[in-house]
Amino acid sequence: MKQNLRLKLSALALLAALGLAAGYGLAAERNTPRVETVYSTVKAGARVYAGQVVGAAGGYGYVLTSAATNLMAIGVAQNSAISNGLLIARSGVFGLQNDGTVTAAHIGQSAYAATNDTGYTVSAEGLASYGTITAVDSDYVWVRCGL
Repeated sequence: MKQNLRLKLSALALLAALGLAAGYGLAAERNTPRVETVYSTVKAGARVYAGQVVGAAGGYGYVLTSAATNLMAIGVAQNSAISNGLLIARSGVFGLQNDGTVTAAHIGQSAYAATNDTGYTVSAEGLASYGTITAVDSDYVWVRCGL
């Protein structure tokens, strides 16, 4: 019995040394690239102001997310831009105004648009998804927004 246990432990030690025990194929750590800022143009005929939540309009540039757009938010505009202008959007956790319906009980749930830049609700009835609610305080609904 002790010999069986030793063999199993030896095999596990060998697998761990090869980086296979936990199912990982990497033999060493790596720095996985990431980006928090994306660049695109504003959809023709649209206007976006810095600080507004934006979504991709089917490959045709960014537009404001709102209750009517049914888009997934890609981030918050870092600059203002108009029709076909360059817009910078940043993903991350943002403090968004609460429309009065979001409470601490909603942490971990999806936030949805009530307006294009200030109101947020937890109703998913065809509304634009802003991301996941990470916290709620007296000033903001904190939402992880972006791709």
